[in-house]
Amino acid sequence: LFVDSNHPQFSTHYLALRSERCTPVLLGPAIPNPSRSDHSRKLWASNMLILFKPWRSPLDLKLPEQTWFDVFTELKKSLSRVELKIIDNMTVLTECGDARE
Repeated sequence: LFVDSNHPQFSTHYLALRSERCTPVLLGPAIPNPSRSDHSRKLWASNMLILFKPWRSPLDLKLPEQTWFDVFTELKKSLSRVELKIIDNMTVLTECGDARE
């Protein structure tokens, strides 16, 4: 069940734990190479936060006065070795995509 009774789907939807693993997919443009530019680095950090930081609303990801990269840098300290390895692998994939272009 949704925990928050104020949620608009509280009475019509429920949450269930999947028995099989699934991979979240971001819809939209590909995850950018963070080394390309400051703009790419901001987009990359926001993508990493969306994937690795629990959130319910955009303000759970970062406060308006914070930068995406600063919040990601702080989150990184609490991630497991496995999560950090996944992020490294994703970054390598973006670099390989750039090398092909």
